[in-house]
Order: sequence, then C-alpha cells, then structure tokens
Amino acid sequence: MNKVELNQHYRVKPAFAKGEGGTVPSMTGKVVYVHPRGRYAVLEFMGPHGPARESFELSKLTEKNRVIEKRVSK
Repeated sequence: MNKVELNQHYRVKPAFAKGEGGTVPSMTGKVVYVHPRGRYAVLEFMGPHGPARESFELSKLTEKNRVIEKRVSK
C-alpha cells in the first residue's frame, strides 16, 4: 500500500474545480495534512484566485497519480 506523506504531490480531480461544460479537470495538489489514523489526506491546490484545499480518501491517492518532481542537477 502507498504511504501518503506530507509535501507529496498527486494529480486528482477536486470537486471544487468545475471546468467548462461541468467537467472536472485534473489538478496537481500538495499533501498538507494526513489524518493520524490514515482516514484521509488534505491536498492544497493553487488556482487563479489563490490556494484551495480539499480532503481525499487515501485510496484515491495512489502511485499511479503521484507526481514525482524531477530534480535538475546544475
């Protein structure tokens, strides 16, 4: 099972992000809170009007939709 940790990034479809025609676009959010008993996690998304947060069941946050940031070496 995937271990969700603070500051990880996931690409999900938040309910608040209704796009044109009522479609929900995928957005990348950063984990800012994980419930102590592993019930859910809160992701923060940056939008045009500032940050927004939404909670997700941990089963929705998998390795498939985790965003791994590539480090650029100098």
